[in-house]
Amino acid sequence: KGDDVMVQPTVSDEDAKKQHSNKIQTVKLPSGKPYIRLVPQPNDAIADA
Repeated sequence: KGDDVMVQPTVSDEDAKKQHSNKIQTVKLPSGKPYIRLVPQPNDAIADA
């Protein structure tokens, strides 16, 4: 398994939750804004590498 990957900022929170269940981790930033969302790397992404 690889490192966590970032959910693109253009993906809404609702769509991200649909695609990644509740595996989303939000990185806390000093600004308090939830810009960085991480999810476990999908298994099929490893096969494509």
